[in-house]
Amino acid sequence: MYVPFLSKGNTLTKRKARGGKSSRGGKDKPLSLTEKPPQVKSIRTPYPQYSSVTTYGDPQTHSETIPDAQPFAGREAGGGKRSEITGTKTYGSESLGEARGTAGRDLPYVFWPIAWPVGVGSSVAGAAYLSGGGEYGEADNSTRPGGALAYATFPASNSTTFRILSDNTTILSLIEDVNIDCSQYFTLYTNTSFTYPYALSRNASEGATPFVIPYTFNNISGPANPQPEQVIQYFRGSTIALTLDAYNNSATYATGNSLLQVDSSLPKFNGGEQQIYDCIAKAIRSAAPLMNSSNRLRVSSLNFGTFGLAWIIIWLFKVVQDIC
Repeated sequence: MYVPFLSKGNTLTKRKARGGKSSRGGKDKPLSLTEKPPQVKSIRTPYPQYSSVTTYGDPQTHSETIPDAQPFAGREAGGGKRSEITGTKTYGSESLGEARGTAGRDLPYVFWPIAWPVGVGSSVAGAAYLSGGGEYGEADNSTRPGGALAYATFPASNSTTFRILSDNTTILSLIEDVNIDCSQYFTLYTNTSFTYPYALSRNASEGATPFVIPYTFNNISGPANPQPEQVIQYFRGSTIALTLDAYNNSATYATGNSLLQVDSSLPKFNGGEQQIYDCIAKAIRSAAPLMNSSNRLRVSSLNFGTFGLAWIIIWLFKVVQDIC
């Protein structure tokens, strides 16, 4: 007899859901990015109520006011959905028609926006907004959720190099996801065989030399560091940036009404470069860590357990009545 919450479900169904072997002995096909089940990982943040992230799925979170004595107290944090993490080429502009910059903004994904070094574009009048008003500290600020900023490098060809810039935890997580999901394209089009982690470089001259720890993005702008004008897509409230070395967006440092600025066109990719770009962007959209609210998780578990137990008791009581 099947008893809700007590009886074991179909074993074969559970195995298939995990992407394991079926009862016939054959291996299931690898799950695509959109089919992978959500994964929960721990993360260090300055907020006690936020201590885990979800990849490949929406987080268990809701919008709430940051309490006193915590960074950015009084602002709204949380509630961001995965379906909304794709932004534009403009820092702080998550949708077309939105003004650029991040100063004073709420934190829908809890993570803090990228802090471009003040020195970057300092000679250009239209660069002030890129530092976030100095609110989020320096790029090496380890207090930020996920740790100091770091980046990973992914060469697609001799002339095309993509980089992902974000906090350390996000970068390490995405390196693994890109490595697993896009390795076929790197191997095919760059004629490179690699092991995890792939293509982390400490400077431009070292190219695709692998390192265990991602290169830290510091306050010294140089050829190895991603630059604001190289960003081809922001994600997750401008807390993740995908850059292209060969790209130079003239709108980045433009003065005047930012809503009237037109982004420079991306260079034309060849077939292999396009597939690598599409795969990296898809991996970020699907697997970027999104913050869970610890309080929300505890409350949800308590409510489910209480009501579930009550339901079982009522159900068993009715079964006994029927037997009698």
